[in-house]
Amino acid sequence: MLPTTPQRYEEIASGFRWNIPEHYNIGVDVCDKWAEREPGRLALVH
Repeated sequence: MLPTTPQRYEEIASGFRWNIPEHYNIGVDVCDKWAEREPGRLALVH
């Protein structure tokens, strides 16, 4: 549920921060992890 009062929203929004790594590779994070879990499955057909 969203906050109903503007003051509460501002308090929450001002304290929110994304934790963004300096270097990120979505291919490693997604594809490589799937391949480790299911090495025998077909990943891509072209």
